[in-house]
Amino acid sequence: MQEASENLYRFNNEYTIALRNYWININNNSQLDAANTVAHLHPAPYFFSMVYYVKCDEGSGPLRLVPPHSNLEYTIPDQIVVDRNNYNARQWSIFPEPKKLVGMPSWLSHYADINTNANDRISIAFNGVISRRE
Repeated sequence: MQEASENLYRFNNEYTIALRNYWININNNSQLDAANTVAHLHPAPYFFSMVYYVKCDEGSGPLRLVPPHSNLEYTIPDQIVVDRNNYNARQWSIFPEPKKLVGMPSWLSHYADINTNANDRISIAFNGVISRRE
């Protein structure tokens, strides 16, 4: 296992990853057209995006990640796949749990399913950038 302080991306030591912005999402089951229920990504200058689930219950809707190889149905048809997995799936589902933190590259398309639970799904999302060390 690699140490957290190790430079995993092999950046020049003059650069680091820094938090740029954050926001709170509160989704109830009447918000059928909420902005985070539409597939999107976070373009440059963002390097990573994260979501922290503050409050959620079963049925509050998973986070859907759409990998760049989402057109696999054209090369790997459903009838030849026994079980979908991280290598052959058109999208990945991450089910929210209170205190769960999910990180992803900002270029990865994603969206939150509609909250079908009667209770609010509350999350804090944020973006980070590559920045010059001060």
